[in-house]
Amino acid sequence: MVVRTHTFTVYEYADPYLKCTECGDKVTGFRSDNQHNYPCNHIGMESSCVSWSPVDGCTCKDSHG
Repeated sequence: MVVRTHTFTVYEYADPYLKCTECGDKVTGFRSDNQHNYPCNHIGMESSCVSWSPVDGCTCKDSHG
């Protein structure tokens, strides 16, 4: 039997509209141990809201899913 334990910190992003460019899943932060997306562990992300800002949030007229 093999048991592995991993310890890392997740730094969360404020932008709730981030998605992974590889798999399209929601990205909530990045892992401290490898700087990859969390939770999917891929590299690369983009925001599905072009008008999001940390001050005003989303100012798009369209709703996001």
